[in-house]
Amino acid sequence: MSCLAVLAVTAAMIIDGDTVWAPGANVRLTGEGGGSFDAPDTWETECRSEAKLGVPATDQVRALLPGTFCIVGYGAGSHGTPAQSH
Repeated sequence: MSCLAVLAVTAAMIIDGDTVWAPGANVRLTGEGGGSFDAPDTWETECRSEAKLGVPATDQVRALLPGTFCIVGYGAGSHGTPAQSH
């Protein structure tokens, strides 16, 4: 797998458990090999339960950072975000 770009991510760039902010776009995180996952959101949630579950998901991503991520593809996903893998 080759990287189109490498993004250094800090804790301040984390939006929620599956999305980080990058200059100009939000970046959707994927697993090794590009497998996608969907963590509960912390903003614009479907319900209070999702918002409550989104906090520990976001905290888990913060525990893994700072770090670098390999951007493996760009495209408009469900949130218009580029695909990313670590």
